[in-house]
Amino acid sequence: MSSSSSRPPGQARPSLDSDVVVSPNRQVMPDELPNTGGKPKEDINPSSVSAETPVGEEPPTTSTTTVRPDGVLTGSSKSSSSTSGTAATRRPSASPASAGSNSVRSRLLNLIGDIKLKLSQLEDFSGEQLPLTQFVICGGQSAGKSRLVETLAGATFNFVSGTLGSRRPTVVEFRSDKTLTEPRWYLLKQSKNPFEPEPRTTATSAAQRPSTSSDSGSPTANSRSADWQRLPLAELQARVSRAHEELGNSVSADPIYVRLESSHCVDMQVVDLPGFRDFSDNPDKQVLADKIDTLVTGFMRNPRNIMLCVEPSGDAANLKTLGRCKKLDPNFERTILIRTKLDKYYTDLSPMNINSWFEGFGDLPKVMPKFALSLPFWREDTAESDRPPFLKLREAAVERDLSTCVTELGLKPELHRYCGYENMAHSLERIIERRFASEVKDILDLLEAREKAYTDKRADFQRELASTGDPADFLKTIRGTGGTYARALCDIMHGSLHSHVGRTTLADELMDFEHYSKIKGLTPDRYDVVPSEDFRDLNEYIDYLGGTGRCPGFSSEINGGAQFLRLLYEIEVYFRFLDIQHNVTEREIIQSRGVGTTEVAWIDSIVKLIRLHGPTKTRRAVDYVSERLKWFFTTQKESILQFMLEVRGTCDSHLYSRLLYEKALLMKENQTIKKLIFDRFDSVVERHQQVFHSLVNRTIDSMLQKPSALLKGSSMPSISRNEELDTLLLPTKSDTIQRIHREFSDRGKLDMYLKRLIASIPDNNLAGSDVVEKVTGILVTTFAFVRSFIADELELFAVSFYQLPMLRRLEADMHEIVLDEDSRAEAETRKAALEGEIRAIDAKIGVVQHCIKNIKTFRRCCSVG
Repeated sequence: MSSSSSRPPGQARPSLDSDVVVSPNRQVMPDELPNTGGKPKEDINPSSVSAETPVGEEPPTTSTTTVRPDGVLTGSSKSSSSTSGTAATRRPSASPASAGSNSVRSRLLNLIGDIKLKLSQLEDFSGEQLPLTQFVICGGQSAGKSRLVETLAGATFNFVSGTLGSRRPTVVEFRSDKTLTEPRWYLLKQSKNPFEPEPRTTATSAAQRPSTSSDSGSPTANSRSADWQRLPLAELQARVSRAHEELGNSVSADPIYVRLESSHCVDMQVVDLPGFRDFSDNPDKQVLADKIDTLVTGFMRNPRNIMLCVEPSGDAANLKTLGRCKKLDPNFERTILIRTKLDKYYTDLSPMNINSWFEGFGDLPKVMPKFALSLPFWREDTAESDRPPFLKLREAAVERDLSTCVTELGLKPELHRYCGYENMAHSLERIIERRFASEVKDILDLLEAREKAYTDKRADFQRELASTGDPADFLKTIRGTGGTYARALCDIMHGSLHSHVGRTTLADELMDFEHYSKIKGLTPDRYDVVPSEDFRDLNEYIDYLGGTGRCPGFSSEINGGAQFLRLLYEIEVYFRFLDIQHNVTEREIIQSRGVGTTEVAWIDSIVKLIRLHGPTKTRRAVDYVSERLKWFFTTQKESILQFMLEVRGTCDSHLYSRLLYEKALLMKENQTIKKLIFDRFDSVVERHQQVFHSLVNRTIDSMLQKPSALLKGSSMPSISRNEELDTLLLPTKSDTIQRIHREFSDRGKLDMYLKRLIASIPDNNLAGSDVVEKVTGILVTTFAFVRSFIADELELFAVSFYQLPMLRRLEADMHEIVLDEDSRAEAETRKAALEGEIRAIDAKIGVVQHCIKNIKTFRRCCSVG
């Protein structure tokens, strides 16, 4: 066997069929029966194992066992005398290498069992997560699954009553110990299952502990005394039966763990699954059959599980369970076929068809191991006292299969390995031994990685406890964490690739904002989510932004600074769609002219009308813009936190403070700190929204008070005959550079343009239809100019009145966080929880370190690379 390393990527695992060999006992002494006893062995040195010796003989034997990279045990031995024994009382003597293999296999299985047992005590980690191979027995009811498990155990037992059938997986650990004179049964105590006993109040005696092949030398000698409970077979059967019966017509994936230590069982572990039900006339039973199918298929689908497909001997083309296996394992890389009840087909076999029958008449794949064997049986009406010992029946079945198929019918030598129980058991032991050995290194790597994760987590908890244990220190920690969080906002706004939370497209962003506005009751009372009545709904506005509007990053999922730049573009487009949409009446024109001693110019009248109708639209637009900015910053809270958590270990982590990660962990683990910082962040965003709203409204009002001043001071490009004021867009950089050279010469052109329009108003008819039409046109044109000017400066307003003040003052605001009584109580609760977490993680570290130590000891003692 080999445990030096895992398979390189892309390298295929060796075929299961390559590990199927004839049992060494059948190669050496084919006429003898399997061993049923023997002298207890002395403690075995891990690097030197001895062959079994008969009673009364103890020749000095030395055997060195090593592990080859291909997973094969090699051994050399020197013995001063040969051994002999009686086949009727013991199994034929194994070769020294075979004895060494059995010793190392026993140690390996004990090691794996101990690791799985220890890890099952951890809440966030279990033996099921280990990269371990395991045998799962699948098949239909009455296929012989239960009798096969009994044959592997070398004893009769029944875990289900009558025809009920099993309802949950049963994990059976077989441990072969030649020193035992009677089998020992154990049940794993699991408090979550009601059928298991309460913990004992007295210490467990040595006689009640599960034994190992070498208690003094094995690293797992006393590791199970607190978890496995030794029970009489009758009581164990009753408890396991209750575990199945309590489910009724339901099933459960929670397994039952049973352990058998015996001198007559195999060395492996199997998972006995409920049998498939192919037909049911009762609807309730059909539901049960479907649940069993789902449960068993889940185990079969696991790529680490080797499926022991149990089928009655018969036509190879009609094996239903094997068909299920093929769907999940089309290349038969982890499928082993076991055909039972071979003795019922003796009469159908002949020297002409024996070889073809074992090969399935071409219907069975050549790469798949395919055993055929007879299992022990007896007449149902035979009294238990008159029944032959189960071991004798097992030995008789082995002899009957070999004598019939090999001796009488002449099965060809290359198929001998598929015939009989003993060859099957030896091959399964060999397969699991090599698989486990190749996975030891992977397990060690996994446990060392988990140990490092636990150690790092403990350091984080310890750091948090040291920072938050004292109330005064706790407040300082909160303020310091808030300051670091505020500085991280600057990094996010500059752009970061390490934050993935909150990334969104513009369409999703606007949809979410509409949903937010409706929940808050802001639309349509304060603003509209679409800028103009030209858009039927938000979807049409979104289509415009992605098409004609050519919004940059429209379909990109972004957050932080990139999302903010996209937002600035969107609110500018929103503002450019503002329109007074008001038809001036004759009365309004007359009132705007006023009553006075001097004549009122038309420009003054138009300014009065703009001040009357303009603010209604601009203030709703400012409400929209300010709420969009507030909502944007509010949605960046989790993005900032994730950036702080993920910046460590990146290629540019050296550009940022190491405090980012440490403070982010405090916020992630301590909800009190996170809540206080987020609440302060929201209050700062709210305050800056109010300031921004007030400043922008005042700026726009001042523009509307005297738009002629804007016209004279404007540096906008000149207007051609084919252009209108409302079509002007923000100049590009190149346009701006060219504009600088002609800025002074261009000033006043807009003012002159409006004056020409005003001069065209008739003076002889104060409120005629022509006057109303021209005044309305001039009003709309003038407002369009003011609107375009505001839209041009909107980015400046958003950055100057909102973004920069917030980035500059947020850190100082974080240092004003105070603790209320509720926060103090939560801090005390968190302190107690941290102390409990540290104690719990210390226990986890101890469990993982125990497993790592045992693996390293095994690799060193057994010369495993």
